[in-house]
Amino acid sequence: MLFNSYSFLFFFLPTVVLLFFSVRNQFFRLLTIITASLIFYGLSGIEHAVVLSVEIAWVYWITSSPAFVRNPLRLFLCIAPVLLALIHYKYVTFIVADVLLL
Repeated sequence: MLFNSYSFLFFFLPTVVLLFFSVRNQFFRLLTIITASLIFYGLSGIEHAVVLSVEIAWVYWITSSPAFVRNPLRLFLCIAPVLLALIHYKYVTFIVADVLLL
C-alpha cells in the first residue's frame, strides 16, 4: 500500500483518523497510531514491520533511561541506527544504481 493509493486514501487513513479521535485516553491514542503504523508497514512486507518494531523498542529503551538527559553519546546511539535503516531502505538502490553507475 502506498500513501497515494486509493486504498490508503479512502479506507486506511479515514479508519485510522476515526479510531484516533474516537479514543480519548492519551495512551490508547498512542497505541492506536503505533498499531496503525505497524499494520501499514506490515502490508508492504513483514520485514518492514519488524524493522519498525525494533526501531521503536530501541529508541524507547535508550531514551527511557534517566542517563539519557544531556548525554551526546546516548543521543548518537539512539539516532544512528534509525538513520542507517532509513539510508538503507530509501537510498541504497539510488546510490548503487545511479551514483556508482552499476
